[in-house]
Amino acid sequence: MRVFDAHVHIFPDRIAAPTVASMASRAGLVPTYDGTRDGLLACLRQAGIEGALNCPVATKVEQVASINEWSAAQNVWPVLSLGSIHPDCPDAMAILYGVRDAGLPGIKLHPEYQDFTLDDPRLGDVWRGCVELGLVVFMHCGGDLLYRPPFRSSPAAIRDLLDAYPGLRLVAAHFGSWKMWDEVDRELVGTDVFLDLSFVFGILPDEALVEMSRRHGVDKILFGTDAPWRDPVQELAYFLALPFTPDEQRRMLWENAARLFGFAEVAGPAREPLSQRGRGVASPGNDRDQLLALSEAQLVRLCRIDTFRGTGPGGQKRNKTESAVRITHEPSGYSAVSDATRSQHTNRSMAVRRLRLEMALKWRVPVKGGNEPLRPRPAAKADEYPLWVAFVLDGLEAHGYRLREAAESLGTGTAQLVRDLERDRQLWQWVNRARRAAGLSPLRGG
Repeated sequence: MRVFDAHVHIFPDRIAAPTVASMASRAGLVPTYDGTRDGLLACLRQAGIEGALNCPVATKVEQVASINEWSAAQNVWPVLSLGSIHPDCPDAMAILYGVRDAGLPGIKLHPEYQDFTLDDPRLGDVWRGCVELGLVVFMHCGGDLLYRPPFRSSPAAIRDLLDAYPGLRLVAAHFGSWKMWDEVDRELVGTDVFLDLSFVFGILPDEALVEMSRRHGVDKILFGTDAPWRDPVQELAYFLALPFTPDEQRRMLWENAARLFGFAEVAGPAREPLSQRGRGVASPGNDRDQLLALSEAQLVRLCRIDTFRGTGPGGQKRNKTESAVRITHEPSGYSAVSDATRSQHTNRSMAVRRLRLEMALKWRVPVKGGNEPLRPRPAAKADEYPLWVAFVLDGLEAHGYRLREAAESLGTGTAQLVRDLERDRQLWQWVNRARRAAGLSPLRGG
């Protein structure tokens, strides 16, 4: 059974050891690894866990930019990463756009470490921005070993937050609120919020945990360990001993996280590569390329469309109508938003284009031999452009983002491939982040 740990912590190598040692000493905990990415990977291999989500927190405004840049570099399978933001950041929307454009699935917040309550007016733009951009908010909730009550979050406050910001994709860590589980049962069970299982086993009685999970809906429960503060080996063994059915286990261990955080490219059975990618024709069994080859109308019929009021430029009229559009392809978990105009119809078309590009950038398909050469790069607004992007990134991924080998496999020249990448700023940045994560130097423009 495939397993994804939806709550872990890693730190830059230069500060990992002292940071983990300090926090462990203050909390009275014994860490299971040294806080580095390599230490986490070794721990995951020992536990038999395929992937994990890093949850960083910016405790100061001046940390936000560096944390998000580092998180983007770390956001490479099997360790994905959230971004972060601080309540005192002066331009929340700019930071959130940066998080989205960096390919991060959301942000991590911690009311205790960042000194805010959920109704703090400083967070208004953050909540609104995450709704508009479809970003996940992963938040520490309830008690904390390093702080004393009264705590800054509670199940009732979470319920009020969800009521105030419909559509907010929220993960309430520690099963809704640590050691506030009676109130979680009253206020949150059955609502539209994800609960993770981190730092819960052996504290919340097993019978209550199983019963509340089922009443809440196991499709909204995420397996997470809070490593290094808990041992993934022991946490997974504890979970598997609980009386959940195999179907319930599969959803909580893998499928829910794949849908929420958008790593469908590694979820489910292996997909066959596109046999005629150079022609932009989708082969049977390849979900991604079939979707990218659909017309706008066909793709919309397979997606959920949500509308809401935009909060950006456009004046009072724009804010009085639900012209902003979010489109979500629920089977894969990918979504995109547009609120650029006052026209809902125009925003829908723009959201569809963004959804195609989101799939092309993030959804990888294994490459096999025998593919046709890479065809000339289409115009960025052409219908076939996302399929071209997907084909290029599949080839780069297959060769560890080494340009010469990838270009050869794609049937093009290295210089031509660089020129094609450079014409799209977002694609160029995406490739350079992947190269840095692979230990390669970034590409230099001409």
